[in-house]
Amino acid sequence: LYGKANLGKLQEIIEVSSASSGGPVWLFTDSPEDVGVELTSQLGVDRVLGPNILPAPIENMIAMSSGANLICANSTFSWWAAFLKGPKGTVFFPKATGVPIRVFKDDMVLWDWTGYDAT
Repeated sequence: LYGKANLGKLQEIIEVSSASSGGPVWLFTDSPEDVGVELTSQLGVDRVLGPNILPAPIENMIAMSSGANLICANSTFSWWAAFLKGPKGTVFFPKATGVPIRVFKDDMVLWDWTGYDAT
């Protein structure tokens, strides 16, 4: 995520996603060193994947798009993974509030994607 994460909202979305899929929760990040045990425990993350585990960006994108559900960050990388995912599973996307420009507009949302409030 860019900016400050709303951990309460993120935890809520992860719980909804996990309840529907029953699978593990993977966190994809460019900075795994910034993700501590406290955060992964709070969010219920089973595995953290960074550039050293999946070194090619396309591998990351394919892995992200292959899960039962996908919670997008406010980045185009996760958005492209959602497009690759297609209509299988649920995609949760951030609806930015309190920012002057919304980068991801409604015409960039496909199928039955579910928005969540993000700052």
